[in-house]
Amino acid sequence: MPAAEPRRAHVKSGIDADSARKHRAESKVELRKAKKDDVLQKRRNLHVTEETQEELVLPATAADISTLAARVLEYVALGAPESHTEQCLQMVRQLRKLLSLERVAPIDEVVGAGLIPAFISLLGHSSEVMAFEAAWCVTNVASGSAIQCQAVVDAGSVPPLINLLGADSMDVKEQAVWALGNIAGDRPAYRNMILRQCGVTPLLQMIDAAAQAGQINPMRNATWVLSNLMRGKPGPERELIEPAIPSIVRLLDIDDEELLADACWALSYLTDTNNDSISMVVAAGAISPLMRRLGCGIEKVTTPAMRALCNVLTGSDEDTQAVIDAGFLQAVPYALQSTRVRTRKEGCWALSNVAAGTAAQVEALMSTDGLVRLVLERLGLDEFEVKKEALYVAANVLHVFQASPTVHNASRATVLVNNGLIAPLLAMLDVNDSAVIK
Repeated sequence: MPAAEPRRAHVKSGIDADSARKHRAESKVELRKAKKDDVLQKRRNLHVTEETQEELVLPATAADISTLAARVLEYVALGAPESHTEQCLQMVRQLRKLLSLERVAPIDEVVGAGLIPAFISLLGHSSEVMAFEAAWCVTNVASGSAIQCQAVVDAGSVPPLINLLGADSMDVKEQAVWALGNIAGDRPAYRNMILRQCGVTPLLQMIDAAAQAGQINPMRNATWVLSNLMRGKPGPERELIEPAIPSIVRLLDIDDEELLADACWALSYLTDTNNDSISMVVAAGAISPLMRRLGCGIEKVTTPAMRALCNVLTGSDEDTQAVIDAGFLQAVPYALQSTRVRTRKEGCWALSNVAAGTAAQVEALMSTDGLVRLVLERLGLDEFEVKKEALYVAANVLHVFQASPTVHNASRATVLVNNGLIAPLLAMLDVNDSAVIK
C-alpha cells in the first residue's frame, strides 16, 4: 500500500475509497476538536510571590492604568533615561501584577492605553530586570483573545522576544519563550512566523542548559512551546521542525508529568499532519517511549501518548507495524475499557486501522487474547460514536474475507460471529446513519 494512501481506502463493499477517506478525516477532526479539553494553547503567567500577594488582590481602575501608562510612555519617549529607570520599573512591575490577576486582568485597558509598543521597546532595555518585567507583560497580553494577541504581533514583538532567547538570565529566556509560545498557539500563521525567524534551535539549547542546571520549569515551558510549534493545520514546514524531534523523544525519558504531557502532545500534533511526518517520528525512535508512557497510569500523559500512537497507525504499513511490534495490541484493552468515551472511541478507531492493514496485521489483531471480544462489547454496549468505530473494526476484518475468500479468512468471520457480532450488527441497521448502514 503506498504511504500516501489512507488506511481506510480498503474497507468493505458499499464504501468506496473517497467515502472511507472522508470518514477517517471526519474522525480525526472530531478528535482534534476534543483536544481543547486536554491542553491549553495559551498560558498566562499568574505566579504570585509572597511580597506581591496583597497588592494583587486589588482590582485596577481606568485611572490607575492611565496614570501608570502615562509615566511608562513618557519614560520611553524620553529615550529611557537612566535617572528614571527605577521609577519606570516600578510602574511596569505594577502593570505586570495587574495583568497577572486571574479573573479581572485589564488586558483591553492596557492595549487601549497604547502600552504594547512601550513594552516591546523595553524588551531591549539594558536592565535584564526591566526586560523580564516587560516580557511578562507581553506574555499575559498575548495570552488573551485573538485580537489582543494580534495587537502584540502587529506592534513588532516577535523579533525582540527572539533576541531575548540569547539573554544571560534563564528567567528572561523563560519569559520570552513563554510569550512566543502564546503567540505561536494563537494561529498557524504566527507559528510559521516564529519558526521562520528563529527555528527550534534556541529552544533546544534552552532545554539542554536548563537540564544541565537542574531547572525543570524552563524545560517545561520550552517543551510546551515546542508543542505549540508542532500544532495546527496545515502543519509546519518539515525542515523547520525536524531538528526538534530527537530532543522531544529524549524528553519522554524524564519523569515529570507536565513535561511528559507536552512532549507527547507535540508528537501527537506532528503525527496528525501527513504520512511523511509520521514516518519521521517513527524513524526518530518515538514508538517505544510512547508505549512506555501509555502504561504510566497518568491520564494527562496517557491521553496524548495514545493520540500519537493512534495517529501513527493511520500511516504506512511499515509505520503501523512499528506500533504493533512495540506491543500496542496488548496495551490497547486499557483504552477499550476506559471510563472516558473519547478514549474508548480512539481505541476502536486505532484497531480499525490495524484491521485495514496487511494480512499479518489483521492476523495479529485477531490472535491477541480477548481483543475481539472487547471490540464487540463496545459495538453492543457503548455510545453510538464508539459503536461506529467498533463497527469499522469488524467491517475491515470481514472485508479481508471478501477480497480473498480463503478458509483461513472465513475462520476470522467465524471468530467474530462466535464472539457475538450478529446481535449488535443487526441493531446498528436501525440507526439513522447512511454510512453505518452501508
